[in-house]
Amino acid sequence: MIYQYEDKYLPEVLEVFNLNVPDSFDPSEIRDLKEYLKNYASTYFVYIENERIVGACGYYFPETNIGGISWIFTDPNYKGKKVGSKLVKHCIDEIQMNSSITSIAVRTSQFANVFFEKMGFRTQLVKQDYWAKGYDLYAMTMPILINNITME
Repeated sequence: MIYQYEDKYLPEVLEVFNLNVPDSFDPSEIRDLKEYLKNYASTYFVYIENERIVGACGYYFPETNIGGISWIFTDPNYKGKKVGSKLVKHCIDEIQMNSSITSIAVRTSQFANVFFEKMGFRTQLVKQDYWAKGYDLYAMTMPILINNITME
Protein backbone atom coordinates (compact mmCIF):
# COMPACT_ATOMS: atom_id res chain seq x y z
CA MET A 1 0.00 0.00 0.00
CA ILE A 2 1.11 3.53 -0.74
CA TYR A 3 1.21 6.05 2.10
CA GLN A 4 2.14 9.71 2.43
CA TYR A 5 5.71 10.11 3.69
CA GLU A 6 6.10 11.17 7.32
CA ASP A 7 9.29 12.07 9.19
CA LYS A 8 8.95 8.90 11.26
CA TYR A 9 9.67 6.92 8.07
CA LEU A 10 13.08 8.55 7.48
CA PRO A 11 15.28 5.81 9.05
CA GLU A 12 13.52 3.07 7.09
CA VAL A 13 13.57 5.09 3.83
CA LEU A 14 17.32 5.61 4.25
CA GLU A 15 17.73 1.90 4.94
CA VAL A 16 16.01 1.03 1.64
CA PHE A 17 18.05 3.70 -0.15
CA ASN A 18 21.26 2.16 1.22
CA LEU A 19 20.23 -1.24 -0.14
CA ASN A 20 20.60 0.38 -3.58
CA VAL A 21 24.13 1.71 -2.95
CA PRO A 22 26.34 1.32 -5.00
CA ASP A 23 24.28 -0.59 -7.59
CA SER A 24 21.97 2.35 -8.39
CA PHE A 25 23.15 5.31 -6.30
CA ASP A 26 26.47 6.76 -5.21
CA PRO A 27 26.83 6.87 -1.41
CA SER A 28 27.22 10.67 -1.55
CA GLU A 29 23.66 11.04 -2.87
CA ILE A 30 22.15 10.33 0.56
CA ARG A 31 22.79 13.99 1.49
CA ASP A 32 20.69 15.12 -1.48
CA LEU A 33 17.90 12.71 -0.55
CA LYS A 34 17.76 14.03 3.02
CA GLU A 35 17.63 17.61 1.75
CA TYR A 36 14.91 16.71 -0.74
CA LEU A 37 12.79 15.17 2.00
CA LYS A 38 13.08 18.35 4.07
CA ASN A 39 11.63 20.37 1.19
CA TYR A 40 9.23 17.98 -0.55
CA ALA A 41 7.91 15.63 2.14
CA SER A 42 4.32 16.55 1.27
CA THR A 43 4.69 15.04 -2.21
CA TYR A 44 6.72 11.98 -1.26
CA PHE A 45 5.30 8.50 -0.74
CA VAL A 46 6.32 5.15 0.68
CA TYR A 47 5.19 1.68 -0.27
CA ILE A 48 4.58 -0.48 2.78
CA GLU A 49 4.21 -4.23 2.63
CA ASN A 50 4.21 -6.57 5.63
CA GLU A 51 4.62 -3.55 7.92
CA ARG A 52 7.88 -2.40 6.34
CA ILE A 53 8.85 0.12 3.71
CA VAL A 54 9.90 -1.57 0.49
CA GLY A 55 9.93 1.47 -1.81
CA ALA A 56 9.64 5.23 -2.04
CA CYS A 57 9.03 7.88 -4.70
CA GLY A 58 8.00 11.50 -4.94
CA TYR A 59 7.16 14.34 -7.27
CA TYR A 60 7.64 18.08 -7.50
CA PHE A 61 7.02 20.94 -9.91
CA PRO A 62 10.34 22.28 -11.28
CA GLU A 63 8.54 24.62 -13.71
CA THR A 64 4.97 25.87 -14.01
CA ASN A 65 4.01 23.40 -16.75
CA ILE A 66 6.25 20.45 -15.81
CA GLY A 67 5.90 17.84 -13.10
CA GLY A 68 8.92 15.90 -11.97
CA ILE A 69 9.29 12.35 -10.63
CA SER A 70 12.05 12.03 -8.05
CA TRP A 71 13.93 9.76 -5.71
CA ILE A 72 12.40 6.44 -6.65
CA PHE A 73 13.96 3.32 -5.23
CA THR A 74 12.80 -0.05 -3.95
CA ASP A 75 14.17 -2.85 -1.87
CA PRO A 76 16.14 -4.96 -4.39
CA ASN A 77 14.28 -8.03 -3.13
CA TYR A 78 11.11 -6.48 -4.58
CA LYS A 79 12.51 -5.88 -8.05
CA GLY A 80 10.03 -7.12 -10.63
CA LYS A 81 7.10 -7.03 -8.19
CA LYS A 82 5.65 -3.75 -9.58
CA VAL A 83 6.40 -1.70 -6.43
CA GLY A 84 8.32 0.92 -8.44
CA SER A 85 5.71 1.02 -11.20
CA LYS A 86 2.90 1.52 -8.69
CA LEU A 87 4.78 4.33 -6.97
CA VAL A 88 5.56 6.13 -10.23
CA LYS A 89 1.98 5.69 -11.46
CA HIS A 90 0.72 7.13 -8.17
CA CYS A 91 2.96 10.19 -8.61
CA ILE A 92 1.90 10.61 -12.25
CA ASP A 93 -1.75 10.52 -11.18
CA GLU A 94 -1.04 13.17 -8.52
CA ILE A 95 0.83 15.38 -11.02
CA GLN A 96 -1.99 15.11 -13.56
CA MET A 97 -4.39 16.69 -11.07
CA ASN A 98 -2.62 19.97 -11.84
CA SER A 99 -4.26 21.12 -15.10
CA SER A 100 -1.35 23.37 -16.09
CA ILE A 101 1.06 20.44 -16.42
CA THR A 102 1.88 19.44 -20.01
CA SER A 103 4.73 16.99 -19.39
CA ILE A 104 6.46 14.99 -16.70
CA ALA A 105 10.22 14.85 -16.34
CA VAL A 106 12.58 12.53 -14.54
CA ARG A 107 16.31 12.83 -14.03
CA THR A 108 17.62 9.33 -13.54
CA SER A 109 20.65 7.20 -14.35
CA GLN A 110 21.64 4.39 -16.67
CA PHE A 111 20.45 2.01 -13.96
CA ALA A 112 16.79 3.06 -14.30
CA ASN A 113 16.34 4.57 -17.76
CA VAL A 114 14.89 1.36 -19.24
CA PHE A 115 12.34 1.18 -16.40
CA PHE A 116 11.18 4.71 -17.25
CA GLU A 117 11.13 3.98 -20.99
CA LYS A 118 8.70 1.13 -20.31
CA MET A 119 6.47 3.66 -18.51
CA GLY A 120 6.42 6.00 -21.52
CA PHE A 121 9.34 8.35 -20.82
CA ARG A 122 11.80 9.22 -23.58
CA THR A 123 15.45 10.20 -23.15
CA GLN A 124 16.19 13.84 -23.99
CA LEU A 125 19.76 14.12 -22.72
CA VAL A 126 22.56 11.90 -21.42
CA LYS A 127 25.48 13.33 -19.45
CA GLN A 128 28.25 11.03 -18.24
CA ASP A 129 29.40 11.08 -14.63
CA TYR A 130 26.73 13.63 -13.70
CA TRP A 131 25.62 12.24 -10.31
CA ALA A 132 29.08 10.85 -9.47
CA LYS A 133 31.81 9.01 -11.35
CA GLY A 134 30.11 6.11 -13.14
CA TYR A 135 26.59 7.47 -12.52
CA ASP A 136 25.29 9.11 -15.69
CA LEU A 137 22.35 11.50 -16.00
CA TYR A 138 19.43 10.45 -18.19
CA ALA A 139 17.03 13.39 -18.52
CA MET A 140 13.72 11.96 -19.68
CA THR A 141 10.24 13.33 -20.36
CA MET A 142 6.74 12.04 -20.92
CA PRO A 143 3.88 14.12 -22.37
CA ILE A 144 0.60 14.36 -20.48
CA LEU A 145 -2.52 13.02 -22.16
CA ILE A 146 -5.69 15.05 -21.61
CA ASN A 147 -8.83 13.68 -23.25
CA ASN A 148 -6.58 11.43 -25.35
CA ILE A 149 -4.71 14.47 -26.73
CA THR A 150 -0.96 14.71 -26.18
CA MET A 151 -0.05 17.96 -24.44
CA GLU A 152 3.48 19.11 -25.33
